[in-house]
Amino acid sequence: MKNVPFYNLKVTGGFWAERQKTVAEKTVWAVYDRFKETGRIETMDCKPHAVKPHIFWGSDVVKWMEGAAYILEQGEDARLRAAVDEIIKMIEVATTEDGYYNSYFNSPDHEGKRFTDRDKHELYSLGHMIEAAVALSHLGDDRLLKVCEKNVALVDRIFRQEDSAGFTTPGHEEIELALVRLWKATGEEKYLELAEFFVRKRGTSPKDVPVYRKDDGSGIQSHRPMMEQTTAEGHAVRATYLYSAVADLALALKDEELKELAEALFEDIYERKMYITGGIGSGHQGERFTVPYHLPNRNAYAETCAALGLAIFARRMYQMEPDGRYGDAAERALYNGMISGLSLEGDSFFYTNPLEMDLSYEKIPMGYSPNMERQKVFGCSCCPPNLTRVVPSIGDFVYTYDEKYLYVHQYIATEGSVDGGEVRMETAYPADGRVKIFCTGKKLALRKPAWCTEMVTDAAYTEKKGYLYFETEAVEIEFVMKPVFYTASDAVHEDAGRVALMRGPIVYCIESKDQPKRVFQCRVDADAPVKETGETYGGFPVLEAAGALAVAQKALYIPYKAAEKEPCTLRFIPYYTFANRGADDMQVWILKK
Repeated sequence: MKNVPFYNLKVTGGFWAERQKTVAEKTVWAVYDRFKETGRIETMDCKPHAVKPHIFWGSDVVKWMEGAAYILEQGEDARLRAAVDEIIKMIEVATTEDGYYNSYFNSPDHEGKRFTDRDKHELYSLGHMIEAAVALSHLGDDRLLKVCEKNVALVDRIFRQEDSAGFTTPGHEEIELALVRLWKATGEEKYLELAEFFVRKRGTSPKDVPVYRKDDGSGIQSHRPMMEQTTAEGHAVRATYLYSAVADLALALKDEELKELAEALFEDIYERKMYITGGIGSGHQGERFTVPYHLPNRNAYAETCAALGLAIFARRMYQMEPDGRYGDAAERALYNGMISGLSLEGDSFFYTNPLEMDLSYEKIPMGYSPNMERQKVFGCSCCPPNLTRVVPSIGDFVYTYDEKYLYVHQYIATEGSVDGGEVRMETAYPADGRVKIFCTGKKLALRKPAWCTEMVTDAAYTEKKGYLYFETEAVEIEFVMKPVFYTASDAVHEDAGRVALMRGPIVYCIESKDQPKRVFQCRVDADAPVKETGETYGGFPVLEAAGALAVAQKALYIPYKAAEKEPCTLRFIPYYTFANRGADDMQVWILKK
């Protein structure tokens, strides 16, 4: 199957149109201004400065450039174009004669140390620069692409031909999927070959030492040969970038072994290591996957970039084969665990996305606790520019096609072209489940969302692996949306006796400011009807459910007796909007009445 790129589509309304407007008008400049203030942009010239560059600052900046390129696709902006142009010129001047560029290693303090330390993010940063270069080349500007191609030629010689670097595969993956993208943009087979080299060599080289102390290499997916890794391990962002490359190569090379590997890795995440929000990477230490069903709520790490990583991995999976689980995983991550990292105003962010917040955590003097309030910038500020590049290109997630069918994976109001024909989707999804779509020259195959138990359509269809196959070019359908309480597997011990509320793909939460008491005293009646209040927040209905308040107990411990409770009404808002009204207690999983 082939993907329909967002370049061929325009988002015409609904949730993502609003988020794209916010990112284009506010977020892209909020990130740029913080990168200016912190010295990230200044140090791209690799000259001596009072502020010293960090190993991954360059990757932050080029990710911002990629997002800027996508915004420029939607309309010219002279100020944005000038900001991008300034950085390109800095990179061009600072690139060495043999093609090397890195804002950390090209600076005077680190000359002569390139390709010696596996954990210094060199190839990761180059990967993101490649993605920015490909994005800019679509605008007709190939200056950065030329820099990248020269740099990649150097990497190919040092790593693949000579094997003269201090390591064989990068500590932080990203270049693997970027090289596949470079191959698609240029048609040069050598880039695909280098991507395959990095994937297949992973876990096989004695030079590839672990980068975490007391780690067997699993922290960076190097604990065994790549082809023998069937469970998702280690740093969740690194992992999903790597698994995305595995899926890319499986499709490009028509390699069944790689396809089976990608399927096994996806299944382990989807069935055992994913939050209801699509968040992944539950462990703070190493920002990593831990063991199956370890999904703590209050100290969940669930990095914004990791949810994005899951979404792009899932998108590649449904480009290989239409299986509803892949689209469901991407949907869950995009609408909950990823977009929760961006404030409604568009100028502040969460790096981690817990499923429970307790303001008393602020008083803990040691150990990990999540940020209680959204931040303008982070020391490790990878998440904000990741949001500026995925939101403008969200159209990439919507469609794929083959000779007969247009596959609809995500329900986003769009219009554009597919394989010489016209496509248009009209929907307010996920505010409601009504969808109207047509495509000239293609029959339609629509993903039936996993949450959907009732749908209405007059058209005949057959169902296979979570997709509804229609033998028509136009379909009207309603996926009936109702608030539904979910329980977790018994193996997820943290959620025993608790329920979470969803409406369609949107996970809901409660915050203390909306309740009669703190959320920790709240109990919910999961058997009572849930009411839509008529109000909206963040574009979705505010919900109310019957509940009760546990009477506060003064003594630390008392003999058990039937708990006293008083009736109350609980008010639910979309999870992705939490902490937009200031720091507050919050819960997704709530004790049953």
